[in-house]
Amino acid sequence: MMKLTIFDCDGVLVNSEEIYLSAELEYLESIGASFEPKAYMQSFMGLSPSAWKAKLQASVEEKTGGSSSSRFL
Repeated sequence: MMKLTIFDCDGVLVNSEEIYLSAELEYLESIGASFEPKAYMQSFMGLSPSAWKAKLQASVEEKTGGSSSSRFL
């Protein structure tokens, strides 16, 4: 019988941040907003959700001339 469940939401057991970053960069590239991983991390990691959203939206608009999907943000 299972007595313990561990939920790993911060990258301790599985490096989920790396997986998330890869998927995010892949999506951004698919809409024409490519970023180098290191430059993306330096620009966007550690921001509050609202600051991240505003800064990313501005970067996507600058790179593509349009906005990203509201489903992504």
